[in-house]
Amino acid sequence: MLADHSGTENTSSNPHIQDIITEALGNRTRRSFLKGSSAFFTAAAGATLTGCASTDDDIGPVMPTSLSFEAVPKNTLDRVTLPPGYQFTVLHGTGDRLVSTIPAYSNKGVETDDWSQRVGDHHDGIELFHIDANGKYTTQMTGRAVLAMNHESSADAHFFHPNGQTSNGQNGKKFDQFGQWDLGVRPGLEVLKEINHHGVSLVEINKGSTGWTYKVDSGLNRRVTAQTPVRISGPAADMANIKGLMSTKFDPTGATARGTLNNCGTGSTPWGTILTCEENWAVYTHMPKGSNPVDARLVQTRKRYGVAAEPLSGSATASTSQGWH
Repeated sequence: MLADHSGTENTSSNPHIQDIITEALGNRTRRSFLKGSSAFFTAAAGATLTGCASTDDDIGPVMPTSLSFEAVPKNTLDRVTLPPGYQFTVLHGTGDRLVSTIPAYSNKGVETDDWSQRVGDHHDGIELFHIDANGKYTTQMTGRAVLAMNHESSADAHFFHPNGQTSNGQNGKKFDQFGQWDLGVRPGLEVLKEINHHGVSLVEINKGSTGWTYKVDSGLNRRVTAQTPVRISGPAADMANIKGLMSTKFDPTGATARGTLNNCGTGSTPWGTILTCEENWAVYTHMPKGSNPVDARLVQTRKRYGVAAEPLSGSATASTSQGWH
C-alpha cells in the first residue's frame, strides 16, 4: 500500500488514465461505449451530462471532446467534494441496521449484537439490481432496487468497541490484519463484531419524493459474512473433484463452505446476481506456536497464496490476523 498519494505514482511506461480517456474520446467505437457508460451513471445518480448535440447513422449522438463537468481539485477537506451542479446523499453507512429488532447504530462502539444484521465496514465494490412491479430483476430503472455492497477490511475495527480493541484484558488496542496483533486473548463479542463486518450487504432501497432511502426490515435485506454457509456447485461432471478440493473440517464432504472475507471488486451476471471477489484474505490466517508442521506440497501451495506455511517461532510477540482464533 502506498503511504504518500501526493505525487505521481505511475512511474512505468504504461499510459496515464487521462491519456486513455483522451484517446477514447477521439475514437468513434470507444466513444459509443463511453456514451453508454455515462448514460448509466447519469441515470443512477440523477445528474445531467450535456454536449450530445448531433447524431450520425452509426453511433448516434456524438460525444463531446472533453468531459462535461469541472475537475475537482485536490483538497484535505473531510467531506465528499463534487463538481458544481452535483449533489450526494448517504443511503446507508457502517453499522446501520437491516432489522428493527436491534438498536440503531450509536457510532460509540456500544453495540452488543454480533453485527450480522448491520451494514459492514470499508465499503468497496457496489452493484445495483432494479426490481420490477412483479418483484423480478429488471435491467430497466425503477423506483425499487437492491443495493449490493462489498466490505473489505477490518483495519479500523477498534472503532467498533467503546475503548478500542481488547487483548489479555487490556483495552485501548488497535490491530490491523497485517501483523500487529500482540498474541493476546481477545473477547468473544469483539471478535464476532470484527469478523461479521466483512463480507457483503444486500439492502432494499426505494426512490421517493426526496430521493433514495434504504428499507429496514425488508425481506430482501441480507448479510453475507465470514460465517454464512455457502453451497458449493459447478458442472455435474466435475462435482466430485470440486468437492474433493473443498473438503474441510467444517464439511468433510466438500458440499458446503463458510463465508467470505476481504471483499473487494464486484461484478454482476445477466440474470441479476452479484459476483464478489476477495483480496488480502491470506493475512487473516496464521499457525500458532507449537502447530504441527504441514507437508511440502501444502507448504508450496500456501506460499503461493501468501498463507502462513509454518508455525510462529517461540520468540514471536506479534502475528498477522487480529486474534480471532
